[in-house]
Order: sequence, then structure tokens, then C-alpha cells
Amino acid sequence: MSATSGGPFFDAQAATFRARAGLPARVRAEVAATIVEVGRLGPSRGVIDVGAGAGDIGLELAASGVDYVGLDASPAMLEQFRSDAARAGVYPRLVVADAGGPWPVAPGSAAVIFGSRSLHWLDPAHVATEAFTAASPEGALLVVGRVERDADSPRTRARRALRDLLAREGIQGRSGKRSSARLVEECVRRGASALPRRVVSSFGVRTSIRDAIEAFRGKPGLAGTAVDEPVKSRILDELRFTLEAFGNIDTAQDSVERYVLEGVTLIDGA
Repeated sequence: MSATSGGPFFDAQAATFRARAGLPARVRAEVAATIVEVGRLGPSRGVIDVGAGAGDIGLELAASGVDYVGLDASPAMLEQFRSDAARAGVYPRLVVADAGGPWPVAPGSAAVIFGSRSLHWLDPAHVATEAFTAASPEGALLVVGRVERDADSPRTRARRALRDLLAREGIQGRSGKRSSARLVEECVRRGASALPRRVVSSFGVRTSIRDAIEAFRGKPGLAGTAVDEPVKSRILDELRFTLEAFGNIDTAQDSVERYVLEGVTLIDGA
């Protein structure tokens, strides 16, 4: 999913993105059902999906019958979304848009503004401004979805080592958890009220350190930060060499990942 200028990068991966990086089907369904529930969504209470990508969760939301609008900077990702949706008999409104600029949605039109693994690419103050503008006066939530991993999982260990290498280069990586907290704080400062953190679903994965490094190669930038491709390649090669010194990076390990929803009540419609 590309909320901002990473669109061209994702264009090249549109056809395989959901198979490679998508959530399990059960998790997608549980996340969508929870968003519909907490947002009291329906045909007249809609959701704006910021960084909708190829429709990992957006397709589930659109299929539920709610008023759905998906924004993404990658035309190819949205075309893949549109194609998959049509096969399922669903025809969502999908708009090519860089969410780092003005959002092309009607003011006051959304009961839920949602971003899954996407909003950390954006400035919290900008997201807050656009979300309050889009929020329905009858009540609206801003909901951030992200994945949390076990502290000792291969993906977490590789990410910690990557952040150390980036810091040596003078590059400050972004954290989905920290970015979510900053966004919540910004919205609360403007009058919103924080929602309780909610673990919607848990699922098992089996991965290795090498899998984690290859996943980094398949994303724009590194750790949520724009990095030139030559620099990115050099840092990931160094990461591999560093982690190989501590053991076999091809050894797969079972771990648990959790899909978490956080956010705020922008406007209380009660």
C-alpha cells in the first residue's frame, strides 16, 4: 500500500503484492468486521481507506456493503484491487491520490478514516488536518492498523539490526508504533479522544532472517524512510553480513504476529 510518493515503486509489484505481503484471509475478514462494528458503518456511514493498495483489507470492507473510498498513490495497485474486486462482484470507489497532499474526498463524508500499515509514511499533523476535514459531523473515528511481532522473531531481530545500521548512516528510521502514537497525540491535542488499543487477530508465521531481509528489499526505502536504491542495497548487504556472524540466517522460526487497531474519536456522534 502506498499512501504517498512510493507509488511508482509499488506499481511494479501490484500483481504479486497481496500474495507476498498480504494478511491471512481470516485476519483480513476479522479486521474489516471490527472496523465496521466500531465505526457503525453502513451504506450511509462510510470509510476512507488511506493507502488502500491492492485491497488487502479494503476489499473486505467494500464487500461488506459500506460506503467505501480507497486512496492510493499507485495506479497499478488500485487497478489490481479493482480487478480482484470485480471478480468478487464488488465495485469500490478507488482514487489515485498522494495522501501527502490534499485528500480528494468530500468534507464531512467519512465515519471512519482508516490506514493499514500506511499512515507512518505521512506527517501526523497533515493526517490530523485531513482526517478532521473528512470527518462526519454525525460522528467519526480515525483508525490505524498495524502488525506487532514477537520481540525475538526473525523479523523483529532483523529490524532492530537494520535500525542500528541506519543510525550509523545518520538515517532515522520510522516505527509504526511510534508514528501511531504521534498521530494519536496530535489528534488529541486538537480535541479528539484516544481509543483503547485493540488486538483484533493473532496469527502464526514461520520465517527466517533471510526472509526478513528479502522483505526489506521488496519495500520502498528502509524502515519507513526514503533511501536511494544504491544506499539501500549496500545497507541490506551489510545487514546480511552482520547477522550471518551470529548464526544461520536461513533457519526458520515460528512466531506469532498480532494485528492491532489504535486511533481516536475525532467527533463524538453519541
